[in-house]
Amino acid sequence: MHCSSETADWSSLFACICSEAPFEGSFAAVKDHLIVIPLDKPVRIARQIGGERQEQILLPGSVTITPGGADFAMQTSSAGNSYDTLHLYIRDESIREISRDMFGPQAATDLPPSVGIMDDILRAIAFEIRKMLMEPAPADRIYAESLSQTIAAHLARTLVSGRSLKADEPRKLTPQQCKRAIEYIEEYLGESLTLAGIAKAAGVSTGRLNNEFRRSMAIAPYQYVMNARVRRANALLSTSDLSLAEIALRCGFSNQQHMTRIVRRATGRTPGAIRRAR
Repeated sequence: MHCSSETADWSSLFACICSEAPFEGSFAAVKDHLIVIPLDKPVRIARQIGGERQEQILLPGSVTITPGGADFAMQTSSAGNSYDTLHLYIRDESIREISRDMFGPQAATDLPPSVGIMDDILRAIAFEIRKMLMEPAPADRIYAESLSQTIAAHLARTLVSGRSLKADEPRKLTPQQCKRAIEYIEEYLGESLTLAGIAKAAGVSTGRLNNEFRRSMAIAPYQYVMNARVRRANALLSTSDLSLAEIALRCGFSNQQHMTRIVRRATGRTPGAIRRAR
């Protein structure tokens, strides 16, 4: 295993990049759904799952899905033997929650086993997660939660239900729900915010928050949080004599270096430059 999210405190997603050798074996079911993407070379697989045999050459960037709750047997091979893959585990509860939000309490939640599908959205999100694994940053937790919820929503919309939402169906948070979410973010900005905590404060599910906050506010929840931290840092840098390290902690950054990187990216100036200009 090259790297994983095991120590990253990502509550709704586990991800890892693995270097694998060809193998053959049988595997017991797990609860959550597994997405595997070959990264560097084609991989030939033969899989027996749900009474069906699936055989295919997987191209780099293609997506293979093993649903939670399914036993399976698989054999792989690849030219040059070893190959790299990205593994993502998406929680079953996320799929079920989002399916209910999208299609009602009686919505089907069975995810079909899929092999070698070319899905631009899943691939783009997966490669963003790959980048986070290879270049970890302290603020990745809420971003990882947002991405896992987006994957769950995409799977529910395209694979679980077999149908798309109509153009006139997308929902937004009410003004009151937005207000409660924003008030919660501002109150706990200096702490380790999570999508689940923000959603609870707004009175909606995590899946609804992730999808509908963006529609309502024209910005994703994790982006709103980072912008709020930058705004507060600017205010404290301009009006207080607190140390840069203390300001970083009060704004929810993990340390002074993290604050410097985010503030400079957002404003084009370092915290020190902002303070000197007051």
